[in-house]
Amino acid sequence: MSIRHVVVVMLENRSYDNVLGWLYNPSNPAPYDKAPVGQAFLDGLTGQESNPNPSYDPKKPESPSNEPTIPVQNFGVSTYNGLPYPATCIPMDDPGEYFKDIAQQINGGDLPDANPYGDYPKGAPALMQGFTTNYAHLDGFDQQAPPTPAWIMNYFTPSQVPVSAFLARHYAVCDRWFASVPAQTFTNRTFALTAAPGVHGGSGGFSFVDDSQWADSLTGMPSLFEVLDRVKPAPAGAHWKVYFHDYSITCMTVPYVKERGEGKPKNNVNVSTFDSSDWGDLTPAQLAGKLPPTFVDDVAKGTLPPFAFLEPRYGTRNKPPKVTPPPNRLPANSNHPGAGYGKVNVYAPPIDVSSGELFLLQVYNTLVSNPKVWAETLLIVTYDEHGGLFDHVPPPPATPPGPSVPEAHCDTDSAADKFTFNVLGCRVPAIVISPYINPGSSIPEHFDHTSIIKT
Repeated sequence: MSIRHVVVVMLENRSYDNVLGWLYNPSNPAPYDKAPVGQAFLDGLTGQESNPNPSYDPKKPESPSNEPTIPVQNFGVSTYNGLPYPATCIPMDDPGEYFKDIAQQINGGDLPDANPYGDYPKGAPALMQGFTTNYAHLDGFDQQAPPTPAWIMNYFTPSQVPVSAFLARHYAVCDRWFASVPAQTFTNRTFALTAAPGVHGGSGGFSFVDDSQWADSLTGMPSLFEVLDRVKPAPAGAHWKVYFHDYSITCMTVPYVKERGEGKPKNNVNVSTFDSSDWGDLTPAQLAGKLPPTFVDDVAKGTLPPFAFLEPRYGTRNKPPKVTPPPNRLPANSNHPGAGYGKVNVYAPPIDVSSGELFLLQVYNTLVSNPKVWAETLLIVTYDEHGGLFDHVPPPPATPPGPSVPEAHCDTDSAADKFTFNVLGCRVPAIVISPYINPGSSIPEHFDHTSIIKT
């Protein structure tokens, strides 16, 4: 036997410490009270990690409400706008994700107005000490007053993320997998598939870092999908497929995939949905023509392509045909903090990581339900970025992607100007799953999203 299928699940905006930092601790019920031998040296949380308390007043006596630091902690049920939500919805206000916000989270100090990574990490006095400060002073908090900085220091226990914990313990964990860029979703997802950012105007233009820039003219870099098609000219079927739920960010950021989804230059065989839950018999808005088989169908029929990229449900969606209001709506399962790309309200509640856990369970069970497919599959579960959630490990310097990739620029985020992609983003959870992997393994080498392409 050999690996014939690489399946990548990329979820949204969680740090390693948030999801897997408390995977093993004596306070956990067995079997998560002690790490197996192969995972004994995972770099998780000790409980002593902290960030400054933005509301601390040194002129007042120290008390439980006036401590100088905020430690990492695990939350229970919390209230937002007068409504109770489970602990798996923390944080309920979306943390800062813009380039400047992440720079403050990593470097500490004030919010930067110029590229702070020119001599990284030299001159950075308090690495990974700017999370609470950034969260406390974000613009746009018009619902939770004041914001709760301690939420940013939250970690989940294995009982709160049981599927992630199960997969981590039974397969392999990477505790040195970093986002490719200290920036938002779109850039990191593009790096995972092209080893480069989106670019405006080709090599003479500038690179994108913040999501809003993708509304501008996009020049796509060569992608993994193009390489697969060139190496193996298609006789029949597809050598790769992108499967999505409500919509595909890949179609928005990789022109080659967008064109294939629209049936250019031939009928679409490469872009489909995960299953029929989001669209039913309707054709998704980003696609044209007859919908190719879904992920669930391809696994069941044994027609899964060599490379499959799975996208979660990014937002709460009406069940087909469109109906409102809840409960006739499908919950987002992306694990993005807050309400994803909108404000929390009764129609867009905070995203619950329990929904993401159910998605992972469905992916895993779908694969193992076909023993022949499962025997030839490598499943990689990771997250596109840390999403502003605390992690205690500073990102390392990075090798810039090459001369064809211009410096970054963003009209609304001057901190990004002249960034050369010389620093990785923060750590994200990464679990590598296959019947070939010994239970309780770890892979200590440094990885980032471009490791998917190299593999």
